[in-house]
Amino acid sequence: MLTSEFIPPSLLISSNLVALWLLQRAARQVAWSALTPVEIRSWLAYTIAVLIAWQLQVSVNPGIEFHLSGATLLTLIAGPWRALLGMAALLIMTAAFSPQTQDAFSGLGLNLLLNAALPIACTQGLLRLAQSRLPHNYFIFIFINSFAAAGLSMLILGISQCVLLVTLTIYSSDFVLNAALPFYFLMAWPEAFITGLTISLLVVWAPGTVSSFNDRQYLRKP
Repeated sequence: MLTSEFIPPSLLISSNLVALWLLQRAARQVAWSALTPVEIRSWLAYTIAVLIAWQLQVSVNPGIEFHLSGATLLTLIAGPWRALLGMAALLIMTAAFSPQTQDAFSGLGLNLLLNAALPIACTQGLLRLAQSRLPHNYFIFIFINSFAAAGLSMLILGISQCVLLVTLTIYSSDFVLNAALPFYFLMAWPEAFITGLTISLLVVWAPGTVSSFNDRQYLRKP
């Protein structure tokens, strides 16, 4: 999680403003009154599961941490807007318990854009592309929109963070290329496997908990 000690004030302010705009839009886009108890419970339960997964992290240097993202999982389960709100809540809780609380809160906007908005947009974009261009098939949903989307989202998150670290001259390009970027490629595999496996089980045993999956659409007889 990036803290404000590394980031120029202008970037902090602009990213915080963009993050606030995204969150207010997300809150307005969610049809709260139409949510079923199952949808609410699954959203909250898997948001907490992602928070637990975040605790299993490895920190190489300040600003470089490796842990599962969970953004694709939340997007498929709750949709992009609720996923964004859930990830924002997790980032706030993480900042609240950070040793550098003030710096962590100052960098919340940038962390929300990097760790939540970017992978969520990637997942949702791939989902819409698959739904519009590919057959509505169960295996396409699992392998493209779950496994592949999760791995790709992790890679995009990692590459974006590495580019930011180099651009802001926080670390040298050699250090980032050797000590940070390769690990994001490694993290893409468990991210893809855990997300794909979880979604596979949910669409079979509890399809109502996955908002992006319509069993009548994906499992209809030819």
